[in-house]
Amino acid sequence: LIFIDSFVFSRTAITSLSLPSNIKIIGSCAFRYCDNLTSIVVDSANKVYDSRKKCNAIIETSTDTLVLGCTNTVIPEGIKNIRMFSCSGDEIKLPDSVQVIEDYAFYECENLHHINIPDGMIKIGFDAFYKCIFYDDVIVPDSVVEIGDGAFFGLGAEVQLPERFAGQEDRIFGSSEDVEDYFWDSLK
Repeated sequence: LIFIDSFVFSRTAITSLSLPSNIKIIGSCAFRYCDNLTSIVVDSANKVYDSRKKCNAIIETSTDTLVLGCTNTVIPEGIKNIRMFSCSGDEIKLPDSVQVIEDYAFYECENLHHINIPDGMIKIGFDAFYKCIFYDDVIVPDSVVEIGDGAFFGLGAEVQLPERFAGQEDRIFGSSEDVEDYFWDSLK
C-alpha cells in the first residue's frame, strides 16, 4: 500500500492508527470525521511522514505540515502548516512556528473550544474554523496578512482582527443573512 485515498476511513470508529513505512501519499480527507482517534503512530522507517516527539499526529516530514491529529495530539514546535481536516479535540495549542492554517484545517471541529493563534502566523485559510464553537475570545495577531472567506463562520466567540481587516467582517465571519440561513438549516 503506497496511497491512502480520500474518505477511505471517513466516519469510522477507529481509535488508534499505526501508519506503516510504505505509505507515501495520504489523501486530504482520508480520515475525515474520525473523531474517535486517540492514538497515532508513524513507523520510524517511513520516509515521507513522521510522528516526532511522540506527538500523536502524522507530520509530512519535508514540509513540517501537520497532516492528521487526534484528541491527544500535541503539535510539536517546528510545525509550519496545519493541513485541511487535520485535527480534532477540544483544545489546540499551536506552537510559535506555525505560519499557515490551511483552508478547512479545523472545518466542523465542533468539539474545538479553545485555540491560540501565535504571533508570526501569516495566513488563515478559507473556512479554516467553520462551525467551531470557541468558549474564549480569539485574538488574531497583527502578523496575519491573509484571512480566507468564511474563516471564522458561525463562531460562538468574539474574534479580534487586526485593523487591516476592518470592513471585511461579512467576508470573514459570514453576513448576518448567511449566519441566519445556517442556523435555520441546522434545525432541519
